[in-house]
Amino acid sequence: MNEKTKNTIKKWTIIIIAILFAVFLLGTIMNISRKISPPPILPEEISYSEEPTDWVDDNGKTKEIRINEITKGKGYVEGGTQQYIDEEEDLWTAFKMDGIYNGNVFALEYQDENNKTKMRINKKMNPYDGIIEGFIVAEIENASEEIIWIHIFVDEDWKQQIESTKIFFGMFYQYWKQFKFTEVSKGIYMDKVMDDPSRHMEDFAISAGGIIVGDVIPEDIINNNIENKTLMRFS
Repeated sequence: MNEKTKNTIKKWTIIIIAILFAVFLLGTIMNISRKISPPPILPEEISYSEEPTDWVDDNGKTKEIRINEITKGKGYVEGGTQQYIDEEEDLWTAFKMDGIYNGNVFALEYQDENNKTKMRINKKMNPYDGIIEGFIVAEIENASEEIIWIHIFVDEDWKQQIESTKIFFGMFYQYWKQFKFTEVSKGIYMDKVMDDPSRHMEDFAISAGGIIVGDVIPEDIINNNIENKTLMRFS
């Protein structure tokens, strides 16, 4: 073997060794990189409380009903209407609120002839200001099985002035119960009923009847009597 051939073999030997070393080095670097790379960041799962005591924010004198918490992020209030959007169930619907004070129908707030507020329907309440306040929130637990909970909140002023409060509900308001004043925050009371699924039609696009909360009796409902009555309605 002449000198030229020896040099060629030596040259290729060095090149092959260099290539093998480079491949080994690259593999080692990639392996180290995989070991020290941080785990992928997964989106944080939002959790909601099932405890009614967590559904009221205490802001000092004012208490605020946490609609987002109750509806698990699917509901919000716009004016006198609770909007409800469930993208997973492809559901959109709305519930309207209004009230009656001493026989006078009003939207969200009733003032007397002296412009003094006597009753208010609002998610924000002051339990000790002498103004009757209440609010209602619908929670659609299962749309396909039509499980709908109606959560009713009233304040201390309501309890003192309308102690014999009743809840009427259903397509024809045919069901009723005495309101149970369960305190969920200081001066804020809650009760709930399961809505009548038969009053909702066409995937909640059409509804009949609703919920009435106030100083009414079955005869008032039958005769559609609101004279001197104080209540709030949800439909």
